[in-house]
Amino acid sequence: MTGEIIACPACNGVLNKNGRPKRILIKSDGTKQKLKVQRYKCKDCNASHRELPDMVVPYKHLEREVIEQIINGEPTENGQEERTIRRILAWWNALTVYIAWHTAALKERLGVCISPVTKNLAQIVRALVNTNLWPSPHLNMMPGP
Repeated sequence: MTGEIIACPACNGVLNKNGRPKRILIKSDGTKQKLKVQRYKCKDCNASHRELPDMVVPYKHLEREVIEQIINGEPTENGQEERTIRRILAWWNALTVYIAWHTAALKERLGVCISPVTKNLAQIVRALVNTNLWPSPHLNMMPGP
């Protein structure tokens, strides 16, 4: 990976490494895992980006697998609190509206057609992040339909 030039998803500028902050991920069994996530900074637009593994959803502490179980109505292994489940479901409902707004842009940019109906969170996260369309962490504050 030495010498590889990574393009900024926002402006296609050159990204430089800019530290490896720690992040805590709550796994399906309730254990906490500490991750070091590579952070990049764009020379041109000054934007910051992070290289997240597939098991991480941006701005969420729960592992992607746990979030998928919640949005699919499946019981989680460590039994999430009702408040957490309600918060994740509210976030998912707002995200489905957001996805509907950006479906055409995603199809045009990536040739990918994503749908909240499939509930394939990994595909949805990858498509939105790679097109620089991942919503603000305050998405669940948006009024619902």
